[in-house]
Parts: sequence; C-alpha cells; structure tokens
Amino acid sequence: MERIHKINKLLLITYNLGGLCLMMIGGMVGVPGPSGYVPMGIKIVTALVFGTMLIAHVVRYVLEKRLKKTG
Repeated sequence: MERIHKINKLLLITYNLGGLCLMMIGGMVGVPGPSGYVPMGIKIVTALVFGTMLIAHVVRYVLEKRLKKTG
C-alpha cells in the first residue's frame, strides 16, 4: 500500500510537470524560426515526463492487481 502512495505522489508531480511542458510548448508561438518550431530540449523533457507518467500508471495498475489478488 505504501508503494501505491509513492506512485500516486510521482503521478501528481509528473502531471504538473507535463502541464508545464505543454504550457511552454504552447507559449512558443512567437519564437523566431520556422512555424511550429519547438527546441529539441523541450521535446526531450516532455517525452521523459510523459514516458515516466505512462510507466507509473502501469506499475500502479500491476501493484493494485497484486494487492487485490492477495487481499
């Protein structure tokens, strides 16, 4: 049960970071360069945040299934 709480805290953090990443990408409208240009660093950070979020959801699902099976 403790692990699920830690995963929930991780998910809370990643949802907030994901929102910040999307706000940064949305704010790139006036950036000089070709239309729709997003710097590679922001793309990498956004991919890491959403990848972590996806993995955390899968891990939490597996932990909840194990908890239901044993309890």
